[in-house]
Amino acid sequence: MSFLLSWVIAYNYLFFLRKKKEIRRPFIVYAGLCAIFCSLLYYFDIQYSLRVKFMQSYWNNAFIDISSLYNFMKSFTNGLQNLMVRWFLEEKIAKSIANVFMPFALFAICRSLWSSLKAHKGKVLDINALCGILIAELFFLGVMRMYPFTGSRVTLFIAPFIFYMIVKGIYLTERIKLIFYSLLSFYILFLSGISYSLLMFYLDFYKR
Repeated sequence: MSFLLSWVIAYNYLFFLRKKKEIRRPFIVYAGLCAIFCSLLYYFDIQYSLRVKFMQSYWNNAFIDISSLYNFMKSFTNGLQNLMVRWFLEEKIAKSIANVFMPFALFAICRSLWSSLKAHKGKVLDINALCGILIAELFFLGVMRMYPFTGSRVTLFIAPFIFYMIVKGIYLTERIKLIFYSLLSFYILFLSGISYSLLMFYLDFYKR
């Protein structure tokens, strides 16, 4: 998953090339290393996984299906839901409750991406831009069937970003006090319940 972020430094270099000629050499070196790294990763990891039979069935449901509008919407929404709520807890009731916070996270992601790029004049300098860019990259690669849009390691990698965006999305309702405090209290109770459930699960697991 780290390769999705490796290009950001080279991209930011582009904004300084005209003004600072001395950074051209490190830019070329870094961009070249990124290209080599991503090429090797794609050939030896991703392409290998696509060739292995048992991985083919696993990855097949993780891409975005563009064979029809129905399949596209189904695969996209299911994948987006996995990215947003799957990492909380695998239980169905936990996922259903977590879905309440999904719109707030999506709104925060879109708003933060736009405001961050605008504030930094197109440069990617903070988590507010990174989260939206990561999801956009996963979407593109998922459509091209080059990397899964969703999946266990993808979900875990992006979980801290989503957690931050859920909290930020809740705080965007701060002007409406009743909604804000209700959502915040509900989220704290939800996280407390998830934490307790996981604690009991692992205590029981280690007793076996």
